[in-house]
This record gives sequence, structure tokens and C-alpha cells, in this order.
Amino acid sequence: MKLTPVKIPGKRRRKGESGAVITQKKAKPATPRSRPRPKKSAEETASYLEHMPLEILERIFWFSENVNLTRASPRIGRLLSGLPTRQATFINAFRPTWDACLGIVGPRRDIAPPLLANIPEPHEGSPEYQSDILAHSWADIDFILSCWDRYIVRRARWGLPGGHASTTSRFHIYQPSSPQEVTETMEKYSVDGDTRPSHDFWVDYRVFRDLETWEQDDRRDEVDSFFAQFQSDTFYHVNANARIPEKLLFSTDNENDLQKLFWLVRGGANLATDQDWELTQEAFHAAIKAGIQGHGQFSYSLIGILFILGAPRNWPEHVRFEAHIALQDLDPDSELGGLRRYQHYLDSLEPHMN
Repeated sequence: MKLTPVKIPGKRRRKGESGAVITQKKAKPATPRSRPRPKKSAEETASYLEHMPLEILERIFWFSENVNLTRASPRIGRLLSGLPTRQATFINAFRPTWDACLGIVGPRRDIAPPLLANIPEPHEGSPEYQSDILAHSWADIDFILSCWDRYIVRRARWGLPGGHASTTSRFHIYQPSSPQEVTETMEKYSVDGDTRPSHDFWVDYRVFRDLETWEQDDRRDEVDSFFAQFQSDTFYHVNANARIPEKLLFSTDNENDLQKLFWLVRGGANLATDQDWELTQEAFHAAIKAGIQGHGQFSYSLIGILFILGAPRNWPEHVRFEAHIALQDLDPDSELGGLRRYQHYLDSLEPHMN
């Protein structure tokens, strides 16, 4: 019996030698292709959390204090993105601070000596929760003030006491409200009426923005005192450790961002420990550049907020000197008091500076 020849690659066959037998595999009979499985609908693939009613999902959201829950899925994001839900979320985050410090106007915590034991520390509420909400663009000044209006009116309707407020309490820094209990003041407000609690914010903001124009009329002598009041007095509307969004410090041409930044500073917000002198120096340079490009009074207001926050106190000597020169170069012929006040403030930090 002959052996089956084996074909070895690269080996030549002898003359007359038969090739290797190549076995052929039997072809399998053709079978019909299996049909693709039908895709499940979004309703079928939704998680247990996504099937919860909005009322329950809202409470999970508030108790978790995790703003990123809205990014868990598109469905959850849609459920929690309604205006009433966002307003309730904002009030839920800031109500502990508002309840503890309602109606109080006191010294800024970053410059005042710890001698006022009767004024509570604004440490109620979660600073991380508040900071995460404030970092969102939808939490603009109109949204924030609408939440404040609802909070104040709700307290009045429920007959809640005015917290630490007394007959000398007021809702704005510029003009004290008439001497009366803060709950009596709240009862006159209506969200649907012409007078709202947030009106007092606009009183302060308008005065702050108009301080430069006062240099040209009979209110000139009051400018320094009012600017000093904004620099020293504050409400306690945010947790002492809540973070100011850095975007607001560099927004040199957006009025809404400036209004939100003023609300935070007016509400007791301070610079975070990691928002160091290099960051505030960059913000100052951005404001100076905007002033040179013609933004004028807007730029001066942004610089003013940096000074209210006490940023120059942490600048090295050479940075303060450069800032002094930059203010002089910004408008050397200006008669506006803002630029002169900022220069005098730098002089007070560095007496030998010329």
C-alpha cells in the first residue's frame, strides 16, 4: 500500500512524483440568517431611578446634594431641569444660611475682628452644594433673585419669625429700611406685585454702579463713605466657604455676570484659599485691559469688587506697585473718584509707594 504523499512547502517533487492529496472540507448546507433582535425602547431600558415620580426624585436629589445627578441620564436630566425644580433646589441649598442670618448686616468676615459674638457665623448649609449650583450658567442673577423673593414671601405667609433680625434690620446696605420688624417688612412684599424683596438688591447695585457719576454732582462728598460701606458691610447670604466662580472675576463685558458677582460679594462671599494673588492679579489685568479698550465704568466696577474682596492685601509689593502704575495709565486725566480711591488704598498698604 502506497503512503500518502505529504506536500512540504519549499521541497521540490521528483520527476513523475504525484502531488499531495488535498482533502476538501464538506460545505455546510446554507442556513437562513437569524433575524436581529428588536431593540428595546428607552422606556424598557430605563433604570429604577428613572421610573420614579418627580416628587420622589426631587427629594433624592436634594438629600444627596449632588448636582451631578442631573447628568446620570438624559431622562433624569429632563425631569430635574424644570424651572420649579431648579428654584426649589436653589432654595433648599441656601435656606439653612438664610434662616440662620436673615436680616443681618455686619462686617465682612475676612477683615473684621472676631469680637461680635451676637452675629452668627454663616456656616449653615453645604458650601460645596452652594458652590456647585452657583457654577451653573442657569443660576443667573434673575434666577437667584426670584428664589430669594419666593423664600421671603413663603416665610411671611407661614408666619415664621425673622431669625436674628431686629428692628434695625434692613434688606439693603445703602438705605436702611424704616425701623420695623423684618416680618412686618416681608408681609408687604408679593412676588406678583410691583414691590419685591429683591428690589433692595437693585438699590445697592445701582448705587454701586453709579458711584462714579456722583463725582460730577452734589453727592461727591458721599462717595468715599458709601464705597467704604460696601467694602466693610455685608449680608450673610452664602456659606462662608462657598466659592466664587472664577469666570465671574474675568467677565469684563457682561453686566449679568457683574450683577451675580456683586450679589455674592454683597452676600458675604470671600475668595477661596486656592484663589491666590496670581489669580486676582490676572483678573485685575483683564479689567485694566477692558478699561483701556473703552469699557470704562464697567471696568472700574469690576476693579472695585476686587478691592472690596481685599485682593490687593495679598499681592506682593512689586505687584501692588505695578497695579498703582496701571491705574495711573488707565486714565491719567480722570476726575473720577474710583481710580483715586483704588490708588489711595494701594498707598495705605504700601506707605512708601510713590
